[in-house]
Formats: sequence, C-alpha cells, structure tokens
Amino acid sequence: MLSLPWKKKQPPTGLDCGQAWIKMVGFRRSRQGITLERVGRMPWKGQARENSQDMATSLKALYSVLQLNAQSVICSLAGHAVIIKRLHISAQQAAELPNSLSTLALEHIPFDLQDVCLDYQVLDPEKGADANTVLLVASKKKKVHEMQWIMSQAGLEISVVDVDGFALCNCFEFNYPESRSAPVALLDIGANQSTFCVLADHQPVFIRDAGFGGQQITDRLAHALELPSMQAETVKWQDPEALPSALKAGVEQVMHSMFISWSEEIQRLLHYYTNSLAVAVPQPQTLYLSGGGSLHPGLSAVLSEQLEFENTFLDPWRRCQIDDSRFDLGYLRCFGPQYAVAAGLALRGVT
Repeated sequence: MLSLPWKKKQPPTGLDCGQAWIKMVGFRRSRQGITLERVGRMPWKGQARENSQDMATSLKALYSVLQLNAQSVICSLAGHAVIIKRLHISAQQAAELPNSLSTLALEHIPFDLQDVCLDYQVLDPEKGADANTVLLVASKKKKVHEMQWIMSQAGLEISVVDVDGFALCNCFEFNYPESRSAPVALLDIGANQSTFCVLADHQPVFIRDAGFGGQQITDRLAHALELPSMQAETVKWQDPEALPSALKAGVEQVMHSMFISWSEEIQRLLHYYTNSLAVAVPQPQTLYLSGGGSLHPGLSAVLSEQLEFENTFLDPWRRCQIDDSRFDLGYLRCFGPQYAVAAGLALRGVT
C-alpha cells in the first residue's frame, strides 16, 4: 500500500476493557485544542469478559458500529496483572536506572522477572537533589500477551499498554490543570473492583486497587430481597421514590449499607497512603468520582457525610472541544464519568 505523505494518520483510540462494559474514546488535536472525535460503549454479553475470543468479537462489533477506521489502540491493565511500587532512591541510582532496572526490581517485585514487563518513571527529578522518587511498574507478560492476542483477533493493533490508575490520573491532569495547590483523590468504581489514586502537584503519589464495585450491590440486593439478579441490577439504578413500596425500604437499606462499607474502605486507603510516605503529607480534601459504579443514586451524599470532605464527578470532557451537532451533550454529561479511563488512555495519543 502506498504511504501518502499528506494523509494524516489518526491518533490511537483509548480502549477501556472494563469489567462490565467496553468503553472507547477517540480524540484529535486541532488548532482549537483537543477535540472529541468518537465515543462509545458496549456491555460485555454473557460471559464474554471471561473468554478471549468472545472479547475480540465484542470489540470488533463496537468498532464496526462506530464506523472506526483507526486500527491503533491504547489499552490498559489493572488488578493482579500489575504491581506499582513507589520508591525513594538516591540521585545516582536514578541516573543509572536505564541499566540497573532489573537489579532494583529484584528487591521489590515478588515475581520472577522473566514473567513481567518492567517500566519506571522518575517523579519530577530536581537538579542537585540527593534523592529521587520513582514509580516502578511491573506488568505480567501473560496478561500483556493475552491482550495483544485479543486485539489482533479484533483487527486492532496495540500502540501502548498503560495502567488504569495512570490513565485515570492522566485524565484528571489534563482536565484540571489548576488543581495543584492541594492533594486530590480519584476513585474509579468498576463492577468488581475499583482504582484509588492520590495526586499531589499533579503527580501520582499513591495508586491502589480496591476490592469493591457495583456488582457487590447487585449481589447483595438479590440475596437480601430474594430478587433475580437482572431485577436487582435494574432496581439499584432507579430513583428510590419510583420503586414499589414493598421494595423501597429494602433497596435503600442495602445500598446505604454498601455505601458505608465503601466509605470505610476509602478511609483505610487514605490511612495507608498517609503511612506509606516517608514524610508527613496533607490529606486530600476533594474526591473525584468516576467509573460506572460512581453513578449509583445516593452514593455521593453518603461519601460526603462519611468522609467529611467534598466529592464531585470527574468530567473527562472538561477541556475538550465537542461538536454539539455530532454528540448528545446530555449523554456525555450523564455518562461522562464512565469514560474517564478510556479518555485518559486516548489523551496519551494526542498530548
């Protein structure tokens, strides 16, 4: 095929293969800034998320529906597939990292190094500083190769394999450039697990996966109220005032109990963050919520009450140009938080 020098290559799309939904975002850079080009989502059908071939089929279907020609994607890993270590090392060690990464990893990564892909980032190195802070990242090769196979079967090519937590931070950093004065916390709530991050001066200083998500609520409702799983999934999204009186009290009680449990887990993560650093640090005063699980009715109010600081939804489109003749702005506002990771991935290709 001829390579046409004047034909612009499309930036890779951000592809978040979540636990319940596939989310895709495409941006392009223009004179006006970063412009939204494509956005779409699709639920995994049945047990598709558990089968690589079914995942590939679903991805192919989404890209077909969206009429996407771009074959290059930026995707991400999370959970047990990734280990992130925040290390304090000497300036000399930091300078030698390109040649000594494996030696450092041997001390801190509890896997055979032949089974992982290693990467690192030195956080804002200061000239003349005696020590540096480094983020050491190890991704399981098995998961990376599995992702590569799935994408190839879907007719897609991986440009970058990122980490959910870093993508979430990237989305925030781009959209909230003014938020450098104090640490902030980010919480992306998925179906079965969530990602919690703390940023200080727009640097990720703490990233952890948390074992809670929206599926917990569905399962608890189904068990406590003796509902079929599909009905439990439906009622948890409804306005409590619109529920039949026989269900209303039970649904509210279960959901409030789960939100309290999530609040306690967030408090434990904040405590761990504070104790994990070598110096005293201020606590975040704002929590930015994202992910499909953040949209549960009543969650925000309970978190505000329990955590005693502000929480708000992360807006992945805050600094993006959007053509309102092409996109439903109401939809983007309503479901924007669900696209935070996908948007953070897509921004890698245009910023």
